[in-house]
Amino acid sequence: MTLDFEQSYWYRARRLSADLVFERVSGALPPAGKKSLCRGMWVIASAAKRAGHSIRWVDLSADSPMIAREDSAWADQLWLYAMTPTLDECLRLARGAKHANPSLTTILGGPHTRCLFEETLKRNPEIDFAEAATSSVELIVEQIRAPSRIPGFAFMVDGRVVVNEARCGKIYSEQIDPGVLPSPLRDYFVNTSSSLGCAVSCDFCVDGRTPVRLRDLADVKNELLLLDQMLEKDDMVHFFDSSFSQMPHRCVELAKFISEETAISGVSVDLDARTIRQEALDALCHARLRSVAIGFESCNNTVLKAIGKDGTFEDRVAIAQRIKKAMPTTVLKAYWLLGLPGSNPQSLENELTGIRYVLEERIVDLVSVKLFVPYPGTVFFKEPRQYDLKVVQDYRRFDRFSLPPACCPISIGHKKLWNTLIRCEQLIAELYASRLGKTVEEIVESKKLPRRYNGAIYR
Repeated sequence: MTLDFEQSYWYRARRLSADLVFERVSGALPPAGKKSLCRGMWVIASAAKRAGHSIRWVDLSADSPMIAREDSAWADQLWLYAMTPTLDECLRLARGAKHANPSLTTILGGPHTRCLFEETLKRNPEIDFAEAATSSVELIVEQIRAPSRIPGFAFMVDGRVVVNEARCGKIYSEQIDPGVLPSPLRDYFVNTSSSLGCAVSCDFCVDGRTPVRLRDLADVKNELLLLDQMLEKDDMVHFFDSSFSQMPHRCVELAKFISEETAISGVSVDLDARTIRQEALDALCHARLRSVAIGFESCNNTVLKAIGKDGTFEDRVAIAQRIKKAMPTTVLKAYWLLGLPGSNPQSLENELTGIRYVLEERIVDLVSVKLFVPYPGTVFFKEPRQYDLKVVQDYRRFDRFSLPPACCPISIGHKKLWNTLIRCEQLIAELYASRLGKTVEEIVESKKLPRRYNGAIYR
């Protein structure tokens, strides 16, 4: 994806400035030059290898966007994972692979297919099996030679969709094998989790629609010990699960283990913007937390209520202040979404005021502002007009900084939402530069690329 000149300029300026703010607060630069790593696919590939199957993992990039013909010819099955914006890309890969090997079985998973598995199968004959519900990895691999028996997956039979019953326990284990990856582990952004699902059901998110499952803590600790051996000094491990916020006792146990039993130098977590227990906060202080992100989403309490978010903007500010006081060298980031249901032209304008406030007052160090997109499975995707939303069905545009917006409140309009995103990028870049004692021009003229994304997006 490429952006128009104005957006790409401010996007790059904001990201470059954010790197410098990150370094000033934490004393370390954020990781760079690494590849994204799909955790779920990694776990399945690792389990399949342990079961004796031959695995060939392929990392694709903008420079090598196709699966090699020899890989397609070699394989019996092609497993793909799609976030909504990457659905078309996965379909293209499936078509190309089947052209090279017509007997190849294609299997597609991810949050998009779980919510729209019938549509995915009926519209896309290049996909043989689509994930319909989360199942145990062990049970998936147990049936991997007979995909029509894999629990939680769907397929077509005589024009109708058949769905295998999903099976998974409340407690689970999973082991990762860095040996299935084509590159050393240090070349990837490493993430892990001690739970799946979420106990909080925000209307704009699908995670809360999945029952919470807890990973055996001994299993998590063993993985952390493995990562401790294989990662380099400045590498980070990101926890993407919700248990840090929602289950203080687990948070305390894992935080103590990280601080006392490993030398992992950097951990990042996302915390739910509700009251965090003091014992959990105290434990996290010693777990070498380099980055914490909180979902602010909006500074308008009416908008927060409209999307089912607990608490107020003032609650989020108070929580951020507690975290910043306890961990002054931990980078604190606020997630912000523009064009949420319940927004109107005035509330949208007020978001800039809220962003200015939290940055100028040093309540947070960074703000990540993106466009709201109603992902499949949410009420806003199913019935957008009831919530004053206009939504396109071009899933390639379901990225949260893609312009023109894939979704927009009708009362606001695409042009104002588009302009507000760019104004937010400009405001944030300027506030970062001011904190650093520099001008935006000085930062942009460095000719550097932001550390987290590749350069193609800035052209």
